[in-house]
Amino acid sequence: MRLLGNREMDREMASSRPSGSPPHGVGTLTIRGTRQRDFLGSLPTSAIFGLLPSLESGRLKFVHLHGEKLYRGSASISYLQLCRSLEDD
Repeated sequence: MRLLGNREMDREMASSRPSGSPPHGVGTLTIRGTRQRDFLGSLPTSAIFGLLPSLESGRLKFVHLHGEKLYRGSASISYLQLCRSLEDD
């Protein structure tokens, strides 16, 4: 999986929104390639700075993403959880 920072998402999350409008997503996931093996995650740039060192050091091993169903290989992420181990829910 490749993670990219997106400054536009930082601006969207900081902007005010009308009352009753749905919350902004926290990123996107795109799946491409032969047999859909290439994963590209786009998160706010501010989240990438803290996430990458934690993943590289081995303290965090899993990123749990929750969001919309894939549509044409892409989906909006509405929830992100960083985990040290996989736990059955």
